[in-house]
Amino acid sequence: MQIDGAVYKASMRVGRVCAIKVMNPGPGRPPPQIVDRFWAEAGPVANTVVTRYIVTFSMFGVDRGYH
Repeated sequence: MQIDGAVYKASMRVGRVCAIKVMNPGPGRPPPQIVDRFWAEAGPVANTVVTRYIVTFSMFGVDRGYH
């Protein structure tokens, strides 16, 4: 099953450019297994070694129903 989402380009207050990945909640809540997979993807990325070749992970969470 595929859930629509989007990636946005944004700027942080410190002047750094970043990407924001958002899972679209659509007409209802996404199935729990999709939400679990989305969060499972975030964990390993947050714990990677920081180099210029790997995207730096800043934070993750839920806001107004958007993961």
